[in-house]
Amino acid sequence: MNLRFLVVFIGIILLLLILYFAGIDKVIQTILHSNVNFILLAFGFFIAKTLLKCFRWQIFLKSIGQKVPFSHAFYSFNAAMFLSNLVPFKGLEIIRGYFLKIKFNYSFSKTIPLVLTERVFDVFIYIFFSLITLRAIKNFIPSYITFLSFFSMLAFFLISLAVLLILNSKRLTLKLFKLISILPIINRFGGKFESVAKKFSIGFNQLKKSKILICILLLSSVIWIFEGMIFLFSAKAVGINLSYELFAIPLISILLGVLTLIPGGLGSTEAIMVLFLMSLGFPAAQATSAVLIYRLFVTLLQNAIGAVIIPEVYGIDIFRKITKGKIF
Repeated sequence: MNLRFLVVFIGIILLLLILYFAGIDKVIQTILHSNVNFILLAFGFFIAKTLLKCFRWQIFLKSIGQKVPFSHAFYSFNAAMFLSNLVPFKGLEIIRGYFLKIKFNYSFSKTIPLVLTERVFDVFIYIFFSLITLRAIKNFIPSYITFLSFFSMLAFFLISLAVLLILNSKRLTLKLFKLISILPIINRFGGKFESVAKKFSIGFNQLKKSKILICILLLSSVIWIFEGMIFLFSAKAVGINLSYELFAIPLISILLGVLTLIPGGLGSTEAIMVLFLMSLGFPAAQATSAVLIYRLFVTLLQNAIGAVIIPEVYGIDIFRKITKGKIF
């Protein structure tokens, strides 16, 4: 069995096990009787978060001279997000710029450092917010979970710091390309990476000179606060009232879920979130219901947007071009 399908299969099994032990009937009944007002509030924060992410992407593009309407910032961002959730580590997120190349003939290579910089900023914010929440719940969760959380934070911090240092060095940039070329599908572009390294460096230098990084960092903080609000209102919808300092439970779960290598953290992220809520004293069915409502917004609905955009805006043939490495 293909390794990619194997890890997805494992994620689905984990998800089914969560439902089985929580009691499928109880979970369904809890969701059906959830508070619609809180679900609408969660949906509102989801819309706001999605639009802010696309706006952030538009600002990034403007910093290197690629001026695109918000509609195409929205299309390219969500299309790439959908595809990136199909592989571990969201390895296809860097192809956002390819969709702009199709429509506006902009340099795809120059957009790659924008995506990497954005992800580095996100990781730093993940860690900052996660530390706030971890401090609040460390007395309620098993010590090994606390240890793994700190370990994952340290690992991602060091990796992100290394990426920033590499982006700042032309000599190391090519080595970074070679490193990420081992990711699924991206490995088919390996022979072309050297030819785009120069444009890649130009894109990062333009970004550094644009003086928008502080603005991007602040905007990213708001985005992930909104993400936490989606979780808090999803929990409130099923009767779980959490203090605001616990808003980063999803972020800790995402960091831990990435370590499983399962695309999109399917199953593993949900299991970790349920474990956190149960450690705080909430019943399994209630905890599972809250997590499923939250994941409905940030995973299913988010991916649905991208899945609709790709064939409608870029054409179904885009999958063949990507899988055959014809995007550079």
